[in-house]
Amino acid sequence: MISKIYHIQSVGKFAEFTTKEPIELGKLTLIFGDNGSGKSTLADIFRSLSVDESQRLFGRRTLVSKRPQAIHLELEDGTPVEFKHDSWTRTFEEILVFDEVFVNENIYAGNVVSTDHTRNMVDIIIGKVAVKQQETADSISARIETLKVQVGELDRAITEYIHYFRDDPSDKPTTLQFVKLDCIPEIDSQIQDQESTVRQLRDDDRIFRVGEFQSLTLPELPTSQLENLLQESLTSIGDEAEKHVTRYIDKYENNEFGDWLALGTKISNEHPETCPYCKQPISNVDIIKHYRSYFDDRFQRLRERIESFSDDYLDFSKQINACNQNWGQNNELVKTVSAQIPELTIEAIDINEVWASLEAAKRGFQCVLNVKRQSLGIPVPPDAGYNSALKQWECARETAEKYNDSLNDANDRIARKQETLGALDLDGAERTLQELRNTKSRQMSHVACLCDDYVQVSEELSKCEADLTTVRREIDAAIDQSFPDTVKRVNKQLVALGAEFKIASLNHRRDRKSIRLEAIDVELQKQDVSVMNGQNDVSKPSFKNLLSEGDRRTLALAFFLAQLEALPSLKGKIIVFDDPVTSMDDNRRMLTTESIDKLRVDAKQVIVLSHRRRFLYTFFTQFVRSKIDKASTKLLKVCSQSGNPEHSSIQSWGVDDAANSEVRRRYSIVYDFVFARADHSPIDVAGHLRFLLENYFESLYPDVFLPGTSLGAWINRIQNSTENDPMYVLRESVEQDVKYFNILSRTTNHPTFSEFQPNDVRAYCRRVSKMIGREISSSSQQSTG
Repeated sequence: MISKIYHIQSVGKFAEFTTKEPIELGKLTLIFGDNGSGKSTLADIFRSLSVDESQRLFGRRTLVSKRPQAIHLELEDGTPVEFKHDSWTRTFEEILVFDEVFVNENIYAGNVVSTDHTRNMVDIIIGKVAVKQQETADSISARIETLKVQVGELDRAITEYIHYFRDDPSDKPTTLQFVKLDCIPEIDSQIQDQESTVRQLRDDDRIFRVGEFQSLTLPELPTSQLENLLQESLTSIGDEAEKHVTRYIDKYENNEFGDWLALGTKISNEHPETCPYCKQPISNVDIIKHYRSYFDDRFQRLRERIESFSDDYLDFSKQINACNQNWGQNNELVKTVSAQIPELTIEAIDINEVWASLEAAKRGFQCVLNVKRQSLGIPVPPDAGYNSALKQWECARETAEKYNDSLNDANDRIARKQETLGALDLDGAERTLQELRNTKSRQMSHVACLCDDYVQVSEELSKCEADLTTVRREIDAAIDQSFPDTVKRVNKQLVALGAEFKIASLNHRRDRKSIRLEAIDVELQKQDVSVMNGQNDVSKPSFKNLLSEGDRRTLALAFFLAQLEALPSLKGKIIVFDDPVTSMDDNRRMLTTESIDKLRVDAKQVIVLSHRRRFLYTFFTQFVRSKIDKASTKLLKVCSQSGNPEHSSIQSWGVDDAANSEVRRRYSIVYDFVFARADHSPIDVAGHLRFLLENYFESLYPDVFLPGTSLGAWINRIQNSTENDPMYVLRESVEQDVKYFNILSRTTNHPTFSEFQPNDVRAYCRRVSKMIGREISSSSQQSTG
């Protein structure tokens, strides 16, 4: 509890406030101050003390003062609390403040509910516990990110010492597997033994995985096709024609001469009557007839077959490439398996000699074909060169057959060897070797230190992640429950404050990062209306035009009180109210006073600041009744410093002074109304007359009615009084104006009072003034002092 105020310097209107005797605060402290006196500055001081928002005080620096800001308070145990060097010596989470700052930052500003309001309202709804849990979650999340960075750095450092399987980084033990490796004595000896095992298995694996030798398939020569072509003849050609043409061709001993004759014959066939060269008649020339007979269509077809023979039958490129490939693979395979199978024997073969034999055979074919070209019309027998080439090629084929036989034998030997090896587990052996090498790395002293750090950081990371899951689960549960619970608590407070509306729902949306209040629906006149929609459209019901300023203030106070109700306990809490009844009518002021008074039981301290004397007077006189309560209650006022009215000070404030000051103020209003000195409405005047009557009766009959007794109770007592009752003397006056007094006795405003004419109201004002001993003469305008 804040028990004393010693000093306030350079804060708002408190330019230099210091007292010889400290200002004492009580469990209940009621502080009066006119608007602009510095009352709200005190509320800001308490607020900055609660959350260490020193910047709030910076903004309230006294403009005319050059001294540093300084505040000196004291707790009930004598501990000093000071603001100096731009910060508090200590702060308190136990202070909660309801003031314009709370309203403007959390509920509304002016007549608008903004996104910032809904965001801050969410904090009120989910409560400080959930907010603290979220702060805890954020703190754990930050720690997790730090730990992840540390784990990553340690992981990269340890990875440098991890052996990969077959040097493949994509197939490696995890860092956690490496860290968990157990220490093995004499590790070097085990590694040597395992390396020997792996080498042997690798040799065996080469045999086990080896393929087969591939045979060589040599090309087949087209001997039958060639011999059939050589034996063909053109029997339709006359002997004389063949004799003349052949002799004529042989005369020039030029292979191309026959081609030239054939071409000429073809051209002459197109012009059968004249020579295409000399234009002489040729139809009866015998040699031309012989040419035409010799070079007919069958001759041309036979000639084309001879010319295309090489392309059709002597192109062995594909067979040669396939054989070369198999021969090369076989040679490599011999290198692979010869060490493991020494008894393996492959017949020697010179592939180049094979292809040389093939080329010789092709040349023999070409020679015979050339002879045939010269004697197309007659059969041509194979010559000796052709037969010799065929014999040479047959020798090459026999060599290839022996080579293929040795390959088949080798394949059988390899198959038998593979059967004896059985199923090899080379992968398992290599992984065992890898683990032994990693174990050796793990046992190195500097690596062991890295691993120990990795284990420690990883365990902390796992614990933080588990804690974060638990906290988030608790937050989710609290949030799911907080919104419906808040609706209930706020509505409970709205009823207690006399509001004619209630909260229908608080619609919210939640994602992984935030919670957003999307709509506040109120039930007014049995209809649910959103106070957030259409705030910029005056034609639609919204917060701006749906609720009066008094309703909005009541809603803000209900949220604050609901926030207090949601706390596990008010024990140790200091609750500050700055003008809590602003814009409220008499009924809501009374109900608000009751709600605040209930907090005194459990709270450590309640501080109420207001510019309404009557409100504070009523609070003290009607709710502070026991001697214990009165002893623990302090009344203070913020007023101008003596001799320096521009600056403020804090002084004790007597309840009698509060009442008398209020009586003078209100009587002055009534007096001015009677003489039309100011523009006061009859309804306002009714409220002032009611106060004057209640104060008069409380002062006159303190032994009959306790302070704060309502006017209605006085009227009933007067009407039921007898001649022996001291109040009987007032019965005639009350009965004369019973209708008027009944209207005054209502706890709400006086709408029916407007039915009276101003002169009638002035008459009532005179009679009430006379009743309370302050008669207003119609012929004199006396002082209101």
